[in-house]
Amino acid sequence: MIIDDELNICKALQKLLGGAGYEADYKTSGREGLDEAKKNRYDVVILDLKIPDLDGIAILKEIKAVDRNSVVIIITAFPSGQTIDEALKLHAYDYITKPIETEKILFVIERSVSYRRLLSNVNRG
Repeated sequence: MIIDDELNICKALQKLLGGAGYEADYKTSGREGLDEAKKNRYDVVILDLKIPDLDGIAILKEIKAVDRNSVVIIITAFPSGQTIDEALKLHAYDYITKPIETEKILFVIERSVSYRRLLSNVNRG
């Protein structure tokens, strides 16, 4: 799931991930994205920090409240030490700054999907 208010970023990430063999939905509204993420429990959520209708940190908190093992990758064009610290304290999986490098996001997605599968296997055993 991609949650970002910039439609062009959502579509570009969806296309990139689709080309790498992943399925990706997106929402350009923070509230809609949060509702969708809570309802469907995606393996990975790519979340922008700056969304006009709902703060990314608030979304991260709610996703983690529903499933503490959710894998959330933060993306932002406005990085700061404060948001990095806050996101990592809330157990965001990674923090990537925009513009997003293709190789980097694919590497992080591959690693995060493997991590999510590992968590699922541990929780089943």
